[in-house]
Amino acid sequence: MSKSAPRSLPVIPTPPAGRAGPWSSASFPCRFGRDETGSVLVFGLLLFSLFLVLVGIALDVIRFETERTRAQYTLDRAVLAAADISQTTPAQDVVDDYFAKAGLSRFDPTAVQTQGTYNEWKKVEGRLEVSTDTMFMRLTGVDTLQSAAAATAEERIGNVEISMVLDVSGSMDSYAYNPNGTRAGTKISLLRSGASDFVETMFTNVTGAGTAQGKLSISVVPYHQQVQLTSGFAGYFNLSSEHSQSYCADFFSADYTTTSITRTQALPRTAHADVRSSSSQRTPSFRECFTYSYATLLPFSSNKATIKSKISALEAEGDTAIDIGAKWGLALLDPAARPILSSMITNGAADNALSGRPFDWDYEDTMKIMVLMTDGENTNTYALLSPYRSGNSPMWWYKSGNTRYYFYYKDRSGTDYDYYYWNTSNNRGYWYRERDLGNLTRLTWQELWDVYSVKWWGNYYYDNVESGADFEDIAVAHANNTTKDSRLKTVCDAAKAKGVLIFAIAYEATDNGEDALKDCVSADSYYYDAQGSTIAEAFAGIANAINMLRLTQ
Repeated sequence: MSKSAPRSLPVIPTPPAGRAGPWSSASFPCRFGRDETGSVLVFGLLLFSLFLVLVGIALDVIRFETERTRAQYTLDRAVLAAADISQTTPAQDVVDDYFAKAGLSRFDPTAVQTQGTYNEWKKVEGRLEVSTDTMFMRLTGVDTLQSAAAATAEERIGNVEISMVLDVSGSMDSYAYNPNGTRAGTKISLLRSGASDFVETMFTNVTGAGTAQGKLSISVVPYHQQVQLTSGFAGYFNLSSEHSQSYCADFFSADYTTTSITRTQALPRTAHADVRSSSSQRTPSFRECFTYSYATLLPFSSNKATIKSKISALEAEGDTAIDIGAKWGLALLDPAARPILSSMITNGAADNALSGRPFDWDYEDTMKIMVLMTDGENTNTYALLSPYRSGNSPMWWYKSGNTRYYFYYKDRSGTDYDYYYWNTSNNRGYWYRERDLGNLTRLTWQELWDVYSVKWWGNYYYDNVESGADFEDIAVAHANNTTKDSRLKTVCDAAKAKGVLIFAIAYEATDNGEDALKDCVSADSYYYDAQGSTIAEAFAGIANAINMLRLTQ
């Protein structure tokens, strides 16, 4: 067997110098595999694409949120308007109208209305679906953005108890001036108009058509230096009986720590006396408690005509006691007055529909409101103290012809000249014996005050006989502006702690008067500064605030 020669390997030619072969490290395929040129550009393109998507998503969300906000705002306003008790248009129609005017009808809102049997409350619930097509998010599979919007508005007036405490002091007879300087009319006439409109609005809002009677009660409390009661209303209180010529009560600082005036509380009747006139004024000319029928308090009324008639009859006279006005106004809101109103109803002096009032402080759906108005500031209050109010005085009289002669009796030890007489013709005093006088009759204190003013009598009789004594200092309680402002703040604080809403109108009042009212109101927004005819706007603002709707959701 022959052997073949061994097969030789192929010979790969060596490339010329300076040239690379196809598999050398310098060839194009190798260079391409190792080349990183342009990779940053590709990564940048990827990031830019992602950024565009994110910006697009943000734009879609912003556009959707803008639409949703517009829809929610329009729905809120629409249901508020629809929930107004005085609104007779169906809630759905009101809501549809709001959306149509806003150019948002595409959201197709729905409104459901419910209300009380006697229209004493009304509630509207609105809902809608906000849906917006996306422009960029659809690239991620999200074609639309959706969200529900809802709003509920409720007007629930419930029971409303109001005390209108109105300044009828003498300054109210002066002219009021508008902010532009023009004369608007007398303050009292403008008060009558504005307060009457307030009453009209409250009856419209609270006791509209179909509303049960007794939802609203109003007391009108005119005040000057005192608050006058009628003889009938005074009979429901434990008023002292020194006289029956007028019906006012004296209050002292401790009385202002509470809002109540109970039926059994001992009330000192204001003396039918002149405690203000100077010592040169002999005959009484200014009684602390007036007897003007126009200024008497009107309690617990549900009759619009009666209330407006009382307001239209108001006249201006006297001084200013804001604290006493507020005390009575708040007492008529205090549950402690319920037995008084119950008796009035029994006696036919009040509407049976008001039975149960004044309600407890926390009684459901009940608003207690005091509207306090003044054109000035607290001035002075004077009150005769015991024992100078009732019982026998030290004065006696006898009659000679048609003339009465008055004598002060003092038992002077060691002499029987015990009757002192002041001769007004020569301004001198003389002492007499009883046997030298006629048939003497003793005067009560009230009979004495029917004859003399307090300061005149104190100066010419008492101070001359009672050595070292100043009658006014021991017999008269005097509360000045500072004391009365403090009393007002105290009783207002007590009322606010119980939940009473206190509104106030400073009608061209002094700085002191404005400060006193600001200390009394329940909130800064409840204070109104009025000039001229703007007092009507102040009363209208208070009426609107009382009737203001509450967005509950």
